[in-house]
Amino acid sequence: MKNYLLLLLTLQLFSCRDAPKIRITGNLENVPDGHMIFYTRSRQTGKVIDMDSCQLKNGRFEMVFSKEEYPEAIWVFLNHREPKTGIKRVFSFKTNLKYRGAPLGSDHFYLEDGIQVNGKVTEMTFKGFTPNKGIKLVSLDRPLVVGRQTQVAYNDTLDFGSLNQLDKIEQAISNHPYSYYYLYNLPQLIPNFSSEELLTAFERFDPAVQQSETGQKLLNRIEGHKNVSLSFATQLETPSGGQGAVLDKQYSYNLVVLWASWCGPCRQEIPDLKQLYTSTQKGQKLRIVSVSVDEDSDAWQKALTKEQMPWSQLLVSGAARQHVNRLFRFDGSIPTMLLIDREGRLVKKVVGFEAGGLKEIEMAVSRG
Repeated sequence: MKNYLLLLLTLQLFSCRDAPKIRITGNLENVPDGHMIFYTRSRQTGKVIDMDSCQLKNGRFEMVFSKEEYPEAIWVFLNHREPKTGIKRVFSFKTNLKYRGAPLGSDHFYLEDGIQVNGKVTEMTFKGFTPNKGIKLVSLDRPLVVGRQTQVAYNDTLDFGSLNQLDKIEQAISNHPYSYYYLYNLPQLIPNFSSEELLTAFERFDPAVQQSETGQKLLNRIEGHKNVSLSFATQLETPSGGQGAVLDKQYSYNLVVLWASWCGPCRQEIPDLKQLYTSTQKGQKLRIVSVSVDEDSDAWQKALTKEQMPWSQLLVSGAARQHVNRLFRFDGSIPTMLLIDREGRLVKKVVGFEAGGLKEIEMAVSRG
């Protein structure tokens, strides 16, 4: 019996030793004793999710997380709370990024072993902004010591979440296939690409990242994206209340113009579209179709009456509104123009309005 108990104890000790740990340490030179509070946020709702806390004593702390409890490199936010005064210090960290030429900080890092939060703490002030009473926004005089997960985020000069070129997305993931930062930002790109394109990007992640909980949820979203793709069978509401096809195979190209009656730049673009329409009437090279994302159909009808656009007009209505971004592979920015060829492939995408901006479309059509 004693031998059996000894064996159980030995196995338990080894299992504890073998359980992977994530250690975060710090040496803060000028922060009073208190508690270091670690939390994360829901990526969907932004809701705060408490993780754990530890004591700060004589400027030093050590926080240990279990890899079993946190298998993914989730983002982590850090506060310090001073018990005697109730003051809360909210940390910001140096990155290698810039915004309009100025250094860009981050209020979080990514959960991984070996992160060190060292240095002197300085209170930050912002012109025209005062934090709530009892809260101090602080930064360190030196960068964090971080691992590869946080390094990817802190060096993202490409702004991964806004990329619209598949080759750059694939290359970024191939360079850092372990990156949860890329995994967490890939959903932002779903509206801009087909499910097949997204799968080629997703498959460049390491197997562990693909098989993570977030990876599997993303894979399900990508698979579901297959059923919501623009095709020659896609139909939307016409001004008369019927249904009309968005694309027409009789033409070499279909130019889909996403707009709304309330969008000033969209209305400014209409004279240029009329010129393009007039210049392409001969033959069946280019067909223009305007697709409105108006939620108010009366406002749409009034705009049609005023603008007198002689090409096809359609409205996103009913169930189509739920997946309009996926259907047209766009992030909601209008005006957006999509040039689709006879095979249903996206040839050119133009976001926003600039005088003469249709030259890009004309050049793409002429090359075809």
